[in-house]
Amino acid sequence: MEALLADGARKNVVYDFSYDELRAIIRRHAPALAEVTTPCLVHWDAWNLNFFVKEGQDYGAD
Repeated sequence: MEALLADGARKNVVYDFSYDELRAIIRRHAPALAEVTTPCLVHWDAWNLNFFVKEGQDYGAD
C-alpha cells in the first residue's frame, strides 16, 4: 500500500483524504487483509468493451 501511495504522491494525485489519513485508514483496516487466502481480481468497470477470459472462454464482450 505504501508503494501505491508513494506513486500517487509522486504524480501529485489529489484524493478526498490526505495521504496521512489514507495511511491511518489502511492501518486501521489492515487486519482484514490477513483474512485473504487467495488473491483474486475485483473489477469495478464492467461494461461491454471490458471482457474476461476463464478456462479459454471469452465472457462479457458480446
